[in-house]
Amino acid sequence: QTAVTQFARFGMQIHLGKIVADKISESKTEGLFVPAVTTKKHPNTPPPNATDVIQLDRGFIPFTEKFKYLGSWIVQSLSDEYDINMRIAATSSAMYSLKPYFKNKDVSLQAKRLIFLSIPFHIFLWRSNLGR
Repeated sequence: QTAVTQFARFGMQIHLGKIVADKISESKTEGLFVPAVTTKKHPNTPPPNATDVIQLDRGFIPFTEKFKYLGSWIVQSLSDEYDINMRIAATSSAMYSLKPYFKNKDVSLQAKRLIFLSIPFHIFLWRSNLGR
């Protein structure tokens, strides 16, 4: 059975990439290789390249090194370091754009506190995309 059939059994869909008349349509579904734990009996298998694809009857699924799922970044190593770095970067960006507001002496400390708790704090802890 194909991967499409297996996913359909659970009510899920795979959005395959297709090549029609030399035009490539992107696949919404991506493959991520997660290597097994290395042991003496089972040496680690090298991961596929980001350009490798799984060929299926009706299209293809490309491999990727990382992807975003429900607001979190998933990487091959299953480490959360990349996800944390991306959240820190998003928070830093929000803080930088709010810098003039926080430096404004006419804005009360209570108002600044509420803005901080509702925007940068929210981005870091809850991974809000704010309009993305």
